[in-house]
Amino acid sequence: MNGTPPRSFALNVETADQRATVQVTGEVDLETSAALRTALLDLANDGAQLVTVDLAETDFIDSTGLHALVVAMKQLREHGGDLVLRSPSRNAARVLELSGLATVVKILN
Repeated sequence: MNGTPPRSFALNVETADQRATVQVTGEVDLETSAALRTALLDLANDGAQLVTVDLAETDFIDSTGLHALVVAMKQLREHGGDLVLRSPSRNAARVLELSGLATVVKILN
């Protein structure tokens, strides 16, 4: 750890047509992953066909955060859509690689 305090968790959702971008800031963990899961599933249920999750400002993501991404990805794919991850931070990219999620979801840098 470099001594920098973690940023507060925040989600910023932008939608246009059947596309959505969700920018995630801070830590996605047991306390915050439900909010991410709810936001992503709401987008899927509202008809979004492509949801991009921007992880550039995500300091940390744990297994509950990964689960939220997987659940949303499955829901979107069941309805002909997809989930894409964009610009994962170094920490998030490492977790995605170690978990194997990087092999089943498209990651844009």
